[in-house]
Amino acid sequence: MTRWSWLPQVLLFSPRRWINIHAGLDQSTEILAQLFPAKGQAVLDIYDPQEMTEPSIERARRMHPSHQGAVRSKLNALPVADRSRDTLFLLFVAHEIREPTRRIAFFQEAARVLAVPGQILLVEHLRDWKNFVAFGPGFLHFYSRREWLRIACEAGLSIERELCVTPFVRCFLMSRRA
Repeated sequence: MTRWSWLPQVLLFSPRRWINIHAGLDQSTEILAQLFPAKGQAVLDIYDPQEMTEPSIERARRMHPSHQGAVRSKLNALPVADRSRDTLFLLFVAHEIREPTRRIAFFQEAARVLAVPGQILLVEHLRDWKNFVAFGPGFLHFYSRREWLRIACEAGLSIERELCVTPFVRCFLMSRRA
């Protein structure tokens, strides 16, 4: 799973101008750069200690600092031009945005920078019985499938593909609604 070898098969096309967005724990940019070498890649860190108050994220940031030169960014004001990126990777990051209206604002902002054609890959654990078995009460830190579908809809995004990568991890491939 952590090698992300399944990722190219999920996407609609191979990215050329992509962004990897994380909240300070970046365990994927190096692999993404190997899978999708391109001059138009960027890494954004949306960590905000006022908003992302879970102790686990701060611990993870200290234990695994990013070495990829991420640009510190506000989740509702990404420093990227409109429709300039063909792919956005949101790999285990969006659940850190705890306020529902802020999650929608983030996905609206992601849609703003998305080119046509464009794709957003959301990879998350779900708040479901499988993750309850795996994480116990910690599964409440995740969101349900229904919540992710609602957010996509409210942000003007369509789900192009949805699949389980493992029994515990789900992918949603989104694009801007026509």
